[in-house]
Amino acid sequence: MAEINGDLYVGQYAAAKIVKVNLLNNTTSDVIVGYKPNFFTVFEGRLYFTSNYTNKLYKLDVSNGQLDIVLNNLNYASGIAMNNELFFMCESSSSTITFYTRPGFQYVSSVQLPANSWPNGVIIIGNELFFVQTISGKISKMPINNLLHNDNFIIDNPKIKIYPNPSSDIIKIESVYQFEKYNIYDIQGKLVENNKLTNNEINISSLTNGEYFLQLDKTSQKFIKN
Repeated sequence: MAEINGDLYVGQYAAAKIVKVNLLNNTTSDVIVGYKPNFFTVFEGRLYFTSNYTNKLYKLDVSNGQLDIVLNNLNYASGIAMNNELFFMCESSSSTITFYTRPGFQYVSSVQLPANSWPNGVIIIGNELFFVQTISGKISKMPINNLLHNDNFIIDNPKIKIYPNPSSDIIKIESVYQFEKYNIYDIQGKLVENNKLTNNEINISSLTNGEYFLQLDKTSQKFIKN
């Protein structure tokens, strides 16, 4: 359930629809039908919701009814939240919290929680991410900034190597995979470079010194520009 402009938007999973409730006169009307909605969040007047029936994240413009698919192939989403820079999604069956940049919803990385945590019902308060660990019956929190600083939270692919790291000019990529393009994000999740990959090398000399994340397909690797 979520509120936009004084109206409530309620998901009815069994009925496979979203209903709008006018709080002034207590009338209801169907908004969309057929998606079996699960979890809601609102940002900039748009309604975002997941459907574990279709395994997708949707964005609904309630002013004109336009519905867009934002993400595909979700792994049983069990909670969503976002701020100006990042979008967070609990995926209970894998006990992970995955985060993406905004507004482009590019994958950054995932937090791997203890097995069978079943994270649920995520919410952002200030600079902290709160969520329920369903199996243990706990409410946990994480500082959002720490997610991008803590090496333990970054899922690196052992088949991809970045070197030298740190580097002041060129980083090279050694991998069994072939990549055509890359994205570079700063530690706040902001996209700072998006380009084609040539000869498995990237010139980072123009970047300000600091920590960055290199995204290759759905894998993120941290590197340092010095």
